[in-house]
Amino acid sequence: MALTVEHGAPLRLVAPAHYGYKNAKHVAKLKFVREQSDFRPWSRLLVHPRGRVALEERGSGVPGWILRYLYRPLIAPNAFLFRRAMRKYDARRSLGTSSGGDVGDKNTDLSAGQQ
Repeated sequence: MALTVEHGAPLRLVAPAHYGYKNAKHVAKLKFVREQSDFRPWSRLLVHPRGRVALEERGSGVPGWILRYLYRPLIAPNAFLFRRAMRKYDARRSLGTSSGGDVGDKNTDLSAGQQ
């Protein structure tokens, strides 16, 4: 089965047993740095060196069980926004108006063995 754009096509990094925010789903660019100190996360609140699901390691500043209750109400609105964005994406793609070279480009073939 092919990896769809909804699930990070054409390439997706998966880190088993880690929270989704620690996985790269849609990569826009890669930047290589010599030192980890060059890395600045988007939120200090949600920084954790591992982010393991079983241990609820969501962030170093707030216990995971608290964040669980804060995040739960956000699931439905985020799912709605994602579905709406995918409908817009699919509509643009069906009209052939997706920007050149992006994952939605109809000419992009990422089949095994294709270059």
